Amino acid sequence: MISIGPYHSKNEALYPMQNLKLQYLNDLLRRNIENNKVETYTKKIRDQFLNAKAKYNDFATCGVSNDEFLKMLVLDGCGVFVEVQRVSNICASRNRY
Repeated sequence: MISIGPYHSKNEALYPMQNLKLQYLNDLLRRNIENNKVETYTKKIRDQFLNAKAKYNDFATCGVSNDEFLKMLVLDGCGVFVEVQRVSNICASRNRY
């Protein structure tokens, strides 16, 4: 199980999955030679920060700071992207035969 977003981000049982998300982020950074700095992605996400934060009811009760939330958006977004891409590749390879 993996936590996406702020609601369960403080659940210690889900902390091991953070390493997987970090691996996914590092994988994306290695693939993109021109934009291989996490700051590039953080700056892009920062433009949507308030909009994203407004999507969560009772955000204040999550115990997540603005900086933590920004990092979470980058890390979770990369994690979702890589996982969807991975599953898509598996499905595509199965359909080839």
